[in-house]
This record gives sequence, structure tokens and C-alpha cells, in this order.
Amino acid sequence: HHARLINTAQGVQIEDAGSTNGVYVNGGRVSGRHLVQNEDVVQIGPFVLRVDSASGIAVFDTRSKLRIDAIAITKIVHQPGRASRKLLDDISLAIEPNEFVGVLGPSGAGKSMLMNALNGMRRTSSGRVLINNLELYQHIDSLKQSIGYVPQDDIIHRELTVYRTLYYVARLRLSRDVPANEIDQIISEVLDVTGLADRRDVIVSQLSGGQRKRVSIAVELITKPSVIFLDEPTSGLDPATEERIMKLFRQIAESGRTVILNTHAMENVRLFDRVVVLLRGKLIFYGTPTEALEFAGANSFVDLYNKLDAPVESEIAELESFPPKATKAQRITYEQRLEEIADGVANEWRGRFAATDFHRRYIEQPLSLVQQEVQAAPPPRRRGGIIDALRQWATLVRRYAEVLASDKWNLAILFGQAPIIALLTYLVVGKNDPRDFPYFILALVSLWFGTSVAARELVKERPIFERERMVNLRLLSYLASKLFVLSFIIGLQTIWLFATLKILHFAGLMSLPGYFLGLPQLLVLVLTGMVGIALGLFISALVKTSEVATSLVPLILIPQILFAGLVTVTPLVARHLEGRGFGKKRTQ
Repeated sequence: HHARLINTAQGVQIEDAGSTNGVYVNGGRVSGRHLVQNEDVVQIGPFVLRVDSASGIAVFDTRSKLRIDAIAITKIVHQPGRASRKLLDDISLAIEPNEFVGVLGPSGAGKSMLMNALNGMRRTSSGRVLINNLELYQHIDSLKQSIGYVPQDDIIHRELTVYRTLYYVARLRLSRDVPANEIDQIISEVLDVTGLADRRDVIVSQLSGGQRKRVSIAVELITKPSVIFLDEPTSGLDPATEERIMKLFRQIAESGRTVILNTHAMENVRLFDRVVVLLRGKLIFYGTPTEALEFAGANSFVDLYNKLDAPVESEIAELESFPPKATKAQRITYEQRLEEIADGVANEWRGRFAATDFHRRYIEQPLSLVQQEVQAAPPPRRRGGIIDALRQWATLVRRYAEVLASDKWNLAILFGQAPIIALLTYLVVGKNDPRDFPYFILALVSLWFGTSVAARELVKERPIFERERMVNLRLLSYLASKLFVLSFIIGLQTIWLFATLKILHFAGLMSLPGYFLGLPQLLVLVLTGMVGIALGLFISALVKTSEVATSLVPLILIPQILFAGLVTVTPLVARHLEGRGFGKKRTQ
């Protein structure tokens, strides 16, 4: 059970029975018992309970009845040295339940921004977005379980099989009281819907581009969302695969979900129930595909795009030619003039649409039924309990370990480094060298182990992390899982390295002194490796690509060599760095 309704002398109380995704009253998550007042809206997953003093408690299943209303939404970005720009300009529309809606428009029209505004990823500067008459941005915690989102990048681990990918998603997103056999049944149903039943045990990296996109869609279907947003889902696919994917979306919409996607492809526009056509962040049409062509007087959507661009190109051709040696001020003035021309054409199209029956039928009439009063802000967000955090951590640890274990060559290289570096250390360290030198090398190697293995671990998973964070992923659970698994690996590497050198020490081939068989020094080396992991994760969190992360690792390691105390530095530098060398000092 997700929640309990309890009839008390004070009235009806609701209690969260340990659900993973929470129980919400008026958009705020509740803990313990909460007294339900008249007119309260209680949300438990896809179910909404409305309390009325006259009629009692009514239960609504929103899985196939989700409506989206956008009312005058505007998104403004401020550009340094230039005028502010409206990425979305006063857009209003109503999307009915179970519709298949395409968001169309030239590059830079605002398609992705509109998608992100409607799914809650990006707040608008003004306006309202309503989900079943609930303010999306105020009630995002309670509504996000009803919203699926497939970004353009893959949101799956390519090292896992299709089944294991979906299994871990189910463990993270579904309630902890869902038994294993039910999870298996849900996964089987999703595989059937997406046509991946025969690819159940295939590693994701071995699938075609279209099949990987189906896996990303299957990930979102695990929680049975009421609406699914897809960002350029057919980008990079061949025409035949694109058509099959679009037909799959059509089937998903017909099964009782709302599907909204943006696309540049024109070949399968006929499959949409409605199309949203944007130009320069302005809504210039909303209606059926056939009506869009009728409105623009076009024979096809390629022709429609040409008609949108033609007035802009015509006016630009009449401008004076741009001087080859223009000043910066002249360039800015010229670019502003181009912006004005494009905005003027977009405003003309918007005005034409506002005067049509399509605008009255699809926007004015549906939105006239929407409640216009502003709802009260929900209670403050409350965090879930420690049990859910630990459960997430355990699931993330298992998944991360399985991902790493799938790459046997990488593991072999990781653990093969230790004896090779031990041999190289033996070759350069003599029996009579100061004890500082071998421990300096070991501290540096431990730091390198940690930094190099962790530097790419966050950036390479960023699309997956961002999507899971939108649902219910806890940041501390995610980081703790990385630290735990990587610390285990670094611990084994360091022990393997230290043990090899200790054997050489006992054989009389080199000097590596230390009390209690060197265990205190070994502990410090392991801790130094963990410091390296933290530095590597810090780098990975800052950069945008794995390549940049790798190139920054030397900037962490080289200062350790220069300022560790074995290289002579100026007195000024020495004063500032005194006491900073943790790893080497503690092993002495």
C-alpha cells in the first residue's frame, strides 16, 4: 500500500505508508499523518483524490486523462551588450488527453524551449502551465511521476543488457514495496510495447540506433507516465527506422497517453493529431497537419517552411550590403536589423493565425474553460526518509559495479597497473635511498589512481543523471555510490601495489620500512587515493566532455610533484605550502 486513509474524530487523515515517490497534498509532500481539509487535492502516483464536504472523497485515475494548458508563457534571456531576447513569446495552447502532438519550426524557433517549459525542466519568465488544472511549477514534485521525458542523447548505460537497464530503472523509480515478480511483469509489458521482446538479453551497445531509442522510450514507460515528451527522437535515423519509430509513438498515444515531440523531419507529419508551428519563439499555428497546410497555402510541410522563410529572405535582400571592414558597432547594428526583420515576419504570421477560426477552435475555446484564479502556493518541499536514500544508494552501487564489471579489458588494465608500477618503482629506488623517496612515489601513484579513474565518471553519465534527477534521484545517494565503488577499486589497486613492493622489501631488493608491516602507511595511501577520487569527481562535475576532463588530470598531479617537498622551491612558495603535503607527510 502507498498510503492509508484514517477516519478520526478530527476528520479524515492521510498517512504515507512508505511509498518511494511520496504522497502529496496540494503539491506538498507529507510525512506522518496529515489532516485532509475540504477542497484539498491529494496525489498518490497517477491517482488524484479530491475532498469535498458534500460528496466526500472522489478518486481520479489521471493516467489516460492528462490535459496540458499553457497560458501566455514567455521566456526571456538577457544577452550582455545586446537587447533581451524572447525565446518564447506569449504562447497559449491546450493539449487534450491522448493526443499525438508535433512541435515544428525552423532551427532556433524555440521548439526545445517550449518542450522544456511544458515538462517543467525550465521555468518560464511569465505565464502559467497547468497539468489537469494544477500549476506545474508549484506542484512539480507531485506531477513529475506523470511526466516522461526522452532527451536527444541516450539516457541508458550501453554496457548493460536491455533487461538489466530497465530493471535498475524500475528499482530506482518504482515504490520499494513493488515485488520482483511484478517488476519483471512490468518490464515484459514495456518490451512488448516497444518491440524489444526479442532483444531482452542483448547488450545495449550492440543495438542499432533505432533500437537504442526504443530502449530510451521503454525506460520512460516503466512508470506508466500520462504524458511523454521526446526531444528530436528521430534525429540521425534512416527514413525507414524513423517511420517505424513515429508509428510506435502513434501507438503509444492510442494506448492512452499524450505524446509530444519536436522534430525537423517532415515525412511523417501526417501521423500527428495536432501540430504546433513556431517561428522566432512565436506560435504561428496550432491545429491538425492538414489545417496547417491550408492555413499557409502550402502543398507540403517543406513548402510551408519555404513560405515562412521567403518574406525574411526577401527583406534581407533589400538591405544594404554588409561592409567587409565593418566595426563592431556596425556589426551589432546589422545583426539587430536582421533580428527585427525576422521578428516582424513572425509577428505577421502570428497575427494571421490569431484571426482564424483555427485559433478560436483550438486555443480560445478550450482555454476559456480553464480556471483563471491563481492557486495558493503549496507547502514547502519535504525530503524523503533515510531508508529511501539508502535504498537508492544500494541500487546505484549495484548498477555502477555491473557497468564497470562489463568492461573486462578496462578492469584488467586498472589492476594490471599496480604490479607494473611496482616494478618501475623497484628499478628507480635503491636499497640505500631515503625512505621519503619511495613513499613519495607511492603517494603520487595513489593520487593518480584515484584522479584518473574518477575524472570521467560524472560527465559521461550527465544525460542519465539529469533525467533521473528530474524523477527522484538523490544527489548524495548518487555521489556516495560513485565514491564507494571507486574507493573499493582504488583500495584494491593500492593494496596490490603496496604488497608487491613489500615483498621486494622483505626479499632485500629495496627499502620500504614501516611499523606493523607498513599497515599505517598503507592506510594513508588508500586515503590519498580517495582524495584523488574526490578531485577526479570534482573535475568531472565541472567540465562538459570526457576529453576535457582527461586533459585536466595533469593539472592536478603536476603540482603534487612540484610542491611535495622533494623539489626545491623559493622561500616565499615554501612558506605558503608548508603543511599542505598530506599523503607524503603521513607516510613518513
